[in-house]
Amino acid sequence: MLNYDKKEITFCSDNLELIIADDKLSAHMIIKNSENVLDENEILKLIADAGIKYGFENATNFNHKNSSKKSFDKPFLIAKSNLPEIKINLLHLFDTDNCISENFQFSEIENLENARKNQNLAKVKITKINETDVFGNQIGFSQILEKHLGKNVYFSESDEMIKANENGYPFIDENNKICLKHNFIIKKNVADLHLKLLGDFQFENKIKNSYFFVDGNVKLDSIVNSRLVAKGDIFIDKKTVKSVLQADNQIIGSDDSFADGGILQSGKSISISTIGKSKKSFTEVEICVAPALKEELKNIINSEKNEELQNQLSNLLNESTDSKNKIIIKNKIYKNSFFRINKYAKMVDKNTADPVFSIENNALKIN
Repeated sequence: MLNYDKKEITFCSDNLELIIADDKLSAHMIIKNSENVLDENEILKLIADAGIKYGFENATNFNHKNSSKKSFDKPFLIAKSNLPEIKINLLHLFDTDNCISENFQFSEIENLENARKNQNLAKVKITKINETDVFGNQIGFSQILEKHLGKNVYFSESDEMIKANENGYPFIDENNKICLKHNFIIKKNVADLHLKLLGDFQFENKIKNSYFFVDGNVKLDSIVNSRLVAKGDIFIDKKTVKSVLQADNQIIGSDDSFADGGILQSGKSISISTIGKSKKSFTEVEICVAPALKEELKNIINSEKNEELQNQLSNLLNESTDSKNKIIIKNKIYKNSFFRINKYAKMVDKNTADPVFSIENNALKIN
């Protein structure tokens, strides 16, 4: 029998409900059990409004063969594409026995299969299809492959590949679909780790004595004696102490956030509540071009990848303008804090409340 899922595309009238499958290969109608008189024109109008043009005869034959009968409040097949049995061969391009699982160990994540955005995950071999969907459109491979495509992947018909839609870690789910895990929530304290990560990561507790390079965004609670490099944004909920944080995009702190000692370095803008706390700490806040990309370049051995990143950096340097770069300190700056926006720098030697930054006469001013 056909699969029916009420969460699919739905059209309604007073007496009818029309459901079109996500793959557009079938459509069902529900006749509501009500006191209203059902007019044949209402049925025809709803079908026309939904845009269904094909598959009525196929549905009639299917219903007759399976002795299907209409009844109130139950789905009844009205349109069906007449697809032959299609054999699909998938050649996985990652080790399906070494994938991320629900109970993975965060400290071991570097040893698991990973993929970058648009990376090939599987080669698809499928026979050519000469059939239309219920809208009368030629059926594409992606519709046939729906049962193999999970979260964060897509099918590229031009090279017949299933690809990653984001940076992350591929796996096969319980429905045998190819998926990619992109978002992570790390609930436990993290200490003494050195990892390169792909995707978006949220750390709900403390990071201590660690180094992370993240090709994505990071949200953290607090970080101590560590270095965090992110190709995206960094969000600080509480504090960063004696740590180096580098983001190609923004660094954004909550209203309660502070940085005490270490470096905050962003490619776009920095917004945080307080800079400095202890008397002896030295805190540096800097806007510069692509700090994470520069860090990545230091560790690239592959010459082709190095050239690609160098070109990215060159483009960013050409686009860089001081007017787009901002530092916002919402509460207070303590002395022994150093600020830089590209070539403009300023040392703060006294505590300053509600600071305002500006560039005047080729110098960085803090009022």
